[in-house]
Amino acid sequence: MRKYKYVRVLALVLVLASAAYIHHSWVLKTFYNKHMEFVKNDLSGRCKLPNYDPFDPSIRKYIVQPWPKIDCASSQLPLTFVDHKGRLQVNRTAAKQYYGEVQCSVQRVTRKSGDDDHIDLGPPEVITGDEALDFEFSLVHCVEFPSKRVIYETGYAKIVPVPHEQSAKSQQAAKEGRLNVVVLALESMSRLNFMRQLPISHEFITNELGGVVMKGLTKVGDNTYANMVPFLSGLAAGYAEMSPRFGDGNTPSGFSDDLPATWKNFSDAGYLTMFAEDDASITIFNYMATGFKDPPTHYYMRPFWLAMDQQSRWAWDSRCYGHIPKFNFLFDYMEEYLTKMYAEKRAHFSFTFLSHLSHEAINPIQVIDEDLKMYLKRLKAKGILENTLLLVLGDHGNRFDSIRNTVIGRIEERMPYLAVVVPKSLEHFRPSLKANAEVLTSWHDGYETVMDVAMQNLDLKSKKLRYGYKGLSLFRPIPANRSCFEIGIPNVYCVCWNEEQMSPNEANDLAARLLEHTNKFVQEKDLKSKCAPLTLDKVVSAQKLLPAQGVAHYRDFVVHFRVTIRALPSGALLEGTLRQDAWSDAVVVGDVNRINRYGNQSTCVTHKLLKLYCFCDAKR
Repeated sequence: MRKYKYVRVLALVLVLASAAYIHHSWVLKTFYNKHMEFVKNDLSGRCKLPNYDPFDPSIRKYIVQPWPKIDCASSQLPLTFVDHKGRLQVNRTAAKQYYGEVQCSVQRVTRKSGDDDHIDLGPPEVITGDEALDFEFSLVHCVEFPSKRVIYETGYAKIVPVPHEQSAKSQQAAKEGRLNVVVLALESMSRLNFMRQLPISHEFITNELGGVVMKGLTKVGDNTYANMVPFLSGLAAGYAEMSPRFGDGNTPSGFSDDLPATWKNFSDAGYLTMFAEDDASITIFNYMATGFKDPPTHYYMRPFWLAMDQQSRWAWDSRCYGHIPKFNFLFDYMEEYLTKMYAEKRAHFSFTFLSHLSHEAINPIQVIDEDLKMYLKRLKAKGILENTLLLVLGDHGNRFDSIRNTVIGRIEERMPYLAVVVPKSLEHFRPSLKANAEVLTSWHDGYETVMDVAMQNLDLKSKKLRYGYKGLSLFRPIPANRSCFEIGIPNVYCVCWNEEQMSPNEANDLAARLLEHTNKFVQEKDLKSKCAPLTLDKVVSAQKLLPAQGVAHYRDFVVHFRVTIRALPSGALLEGTLRQDAWSDAVVVGDVNRINRYGNQSTCVTHKLLKLYCFCDAKR
């Protein structure tokens, strides 16, 4: 009898287990079918890349053309220049005609030891016209007599010789046939905005230089740092910040010298290296951080820009330093560097980042279209590109301009520009580049590509799968069915979703969870309670994000939602992604992005993420 009792108990357990399994499967299938009905006819197993017209009618009102041209001429007369012998001269004819007696002086600019944010100025030396301008960076000012009023200010940046040992190594590397790398980056530049604002340059890059534009390149983080760290080092920005030399987010970060940036690989291989950015206040490694203890590259332009920002005379056009457009200082420095490296047959790497014309809005960058094209044309004419991998890129699309509130603006904010221009020696990679232009890629792939050059891995068959933790070189075939997760693209920035629009009423609960999540973050970081609590003003938009049916399965199926809300009292537009499975409520995943400017709302806090959400409350 006992035996039969055990059998009955076992049978009951099996029945209950079967019932539980059936119920479990029923819940999963019901959840799956409820949400996947929208994409029931999509059986693909690959990412469908967005393909929008840069001038789509839905966004034309945000495009302003033409933009006012840069006008520096009325700011000051060009009173100094460097002659063909490298001597600093004063245009005394113009000075006497307009001012009478003047005196011009030059000061040497040097970087403070172990400090990336301050400079030293040497004593003023009167310009006689007989001395060669030997300083790497210098400031010049002129005063009129007898008032001693400053009537002129400018600066000079010059490529000076490096120590003999590194100089000899660079010539030896060039003799060995090492390929050079030139990276020109434009802040907040999406592929679509490059095409609409810089059409002349885009046409020259693609047609005259044969550049291949990566249509599926997708950003891996919110801001410049979060995207350029993966491109330069192969690390995710979060991993880089875990270094002891980086801060915890509550205080400005530590030095970035330990970052395994590609310029170190090139330097170790004998190359000369250069890093230049034009806006000292928002540079990649200095914004809310302390930059580098020692110069990261052989040529490092930051001291020059810090010095220029200290000058007292400002042009009425903020895009100028005196009578010269700011971008010209950057382009001239880069061109002098490349020209000198080419003439002296040295292997070289350079990373140049132009910020001030494109950081704030999508339209102002159009004013340099012809200049950029002519700059690239000169590099080609000089022969500089003959043995050079040229990358022209944006870090991400614009994050704060009003176009960001549109469907196309949201997509292009996630999809930066990247054009790859290869020399004849790398033409065997062109078929792979063209094929890879049509698939999903990330900055981790860009890193692998640059590292191929640094490590001389330039045969059709690669010597190594990868150098970093994710990504594959653009030089060789990349699988078309890769996912965002595989290549370091967080769900919040993934562009592979099938999107189903939701009404604001359907998204009220999701909006409440997003706001609760944001307020909790503010409370945790705002230790002195300086920020006002955020309340919901309205749901701006909401979308259900679904994978392709061909790669989704009910057993591990989850659905994502994207919700955009407007919060009070700040008027902040907050966009977040929430994740839900069959068993739990939706939770916020990844970054909560603020997609309009916060201006001076958060001056009471220093935490770089908290500044996005904080509205300083004078009563608290």
